[in-house]
Amino acid sequence: MGNVKSASTPAEFTTSDHSPLLQQLEKVPLVLRRRSAFSVERNDFLSLTCSSGCRKDSRSHSENRRVKQDLADSDLETLSFSCSNLRQALQPYIEISGDLTTSQNSAVRRLWKQVALIQLRASPQINEKNIFEIIQEMKRCCENECELASRLLLHIFAIDSRLQAAFYLPNVPYFELRNSQLFEIHVKVLGSTLSFIMLHLHDPTAMSKSLQALGARHVIHTKVQYRSNYWKVVNQAFIEFVNADRTSFDMFDAWNVLGNFCVEQMRIGYKIEYKAQKVLERFKAKDIRVSNEEKKSFQSM
Repeated sequence: MGNVKSASTPAEFTTSDHSPLLQQLEKVPLVLRRRSAFSVERNDFLSLTCSSGCRKDSRSHSENRRVKQDLADSDLETLSFSCSNLRQALQPYIEISGDLTTSQNSAVRRLWKQVALIQLRASPQINEKNIFEIIQEMKRCCENECELASRLLLHIFAIDSRLQAAFYLPNVPYFELRNSQLFEIHVKVLGSTLSFIMLHLHDPTAMSKSLQALGARHVIHTKVQYRSNYWKVVNQAFIEFVNADRTSFDMFDAWNVLGNFCVEQMRIGYKIEYKAQKVLERFKAKDIRVSNEEKKSFQSM
């Protein structure tokens, strides 16, 4: 990944009817629109049947409830189908070439395994009497992905404490963050991604999928903005929390390349999810408007 290159098609966040994004979506999810149209037609047919049956007392209340539940389940299934198709339609063309060189790969892995020990040696609380016990404990922490993820997230907040608000942790004192349940949730997600990355340094494509999924979570579970300073802070924290900036130039260069790649892929995932949410909101608003118009038309008959 020393020469990792991601060529993603640039697109602006827009909801205009004439935007290239919506024009593309009008063409791509054709199966989705047909299925939605079928769902609307079936709902209209069943609603007419239900109303007719109620007037004739030919259907019991339990049967009516069952029909409504079936329709609700069908709507949820259709929504799930639409979300999947929208994300596929919004997926930019990304060409990933190259990989970490052999020496860079080794450097990243070596420092990742030694990160706890490096931080330990920088601590002023070390003395000859407790050094062995502390080293053993820190080695165990190094193997714990959640511990490393916790350190990374704490370092992000240490660089810019305002980012705690973006993670819904504005009123939690810095030294009490580890005791927060919400903080633990963020740590677990980050930890699993970090672990996956370190196991797949040889496969940028697999790494990109995991990182894009993490970026998408930022849209749903945080208040981080696409143009936020957060992304620069993440890259800085990613290098500093393993002390890569205090090692050799080659070590720093390897982690800098990896950090830039991680942030870039997370932002791509963020953009895809952001646009998908906006388009789904528009589809939902249109469905509600059409449904209300149909109800008014039916009532006037």
